[in-house]
Amino acid sequence: MGSQEEPWQEWLLGNTVSKPAAPLKILRLSGILSSEELEWIELNNDATFLVKKLASSAITSSQLVLAFCKRAAIAHQLSNCLTEILFHEALIRAKQLDEQFAKTGKVVDPLHGLPISVKDQFFIKGHDASSVAPIFESLGAIIITKTTVPQTMLTADTDSIIFGRTSNAHNFQFGAAGSSGGEGALLALGGSAFGIGIDGAGSVRMPAAVNGVVGYKPSGYRLPLDGRAIFPPGLIGSNAVRPPPPWLQLDPASFKNPRIAVWHENNFLHFHPPVQRGFDVAQNRLEKAGYTLVPFNGPDISQVWEQQKQWGEIYVLSLLLELISSEPLTEIVKATQMVTQEKVPQCPTVKKCVQ
Repeated sequence: MGSQEEPWQEWLLGNTVSKPAAPLKILRLSGILSSEELEWIELNNDATFLVKKLASSAITSSQLVLAFCKRAAIAHQLSNCLTEILFHEALIRAKQLDEQFAKTGKVVDPLHGLPISVKDQFFIKGHDASSVAPIFESLGAIIITKTTVPQTMLTADTDSIIFGRTSNAHNFQFGAAGSSGGEGALLALGGSAFGIGIDGAGSVRMPAAVNGVVGYKPSGYRLPLDGRAIFPPGLIGSNAVRPPPPWLQLDPASFKNPRIAVWHENNFLHFHPPVQRGFDVAQNRLEKAGYTLVPFNGPDISQVWEQQKQWGEIYVLSLLLELISSEPLTEIVKATQMVTQEKVPQCPTVKKCVQ
């Protein structure tokens, strides 16, 4: 994790990681983080709170980044959630920002000194990708690590041949979901102030749900999708097969009688109780705000998985298939049937790529 001059060895848990205790309990009792560091990065202190602390000089970026690096290192030992370790670069960047702040006496960037993490799919200059990091760095955020993803990023369990399986932040015996499973586990263990993933079919929402953190999927086209090593050049999201929807150009202030369609039942799957409560609360608040809710009868979703596989064919997964041609497929990838032995090209370096 670093040279002998760096403190990484002091952040190792030793044999305690194998004990049958809750990961968060092990983290808090490890003794690696000081009481002050634990207080700074307590789970209740969200990114907004930390940005205010940094801007008021109540804490320096170097102090905060060091604390989060320690916690991320512990989180990885507890859940196997990291890929690239960027602690050294992060601490150098934090020192630079502190020096800039000391000279000017003010914060220029909105995310000045905030330690964040990104899903391994995002490119970061100088590091491998197994894909909108420069945007957040330009706003002052400091990337301390990259997090695990499943093989192909098309499964709901974060397991890969290279890094193995990422476990749940609250129980070693459960998974972290996927495909942003590393982010879900790391955030739940308090190893990052803010995490960046991607979500096409639940890849942020599922890890957030099972790890007990907040996952937000913005509307389409809000963030650029380039800089990722999965889809071929020129194929970025669904705008490759249709133009952006017209409602993105609408001015909400011009709406006189806003109406929202509500899909109550799909006759195939049911909501978990907390999701149902949230759904009901949202409807009540919308009605009180003057919106008209219109019942919507959606399509038959019993065939959605077959449609999903066809969608994968449209996306032309040739690059992905090439990337995994030199390794065996994980069991869950085999189960999806989106990537099969017949589709994977013959590996030029080993006799049998798919086992």
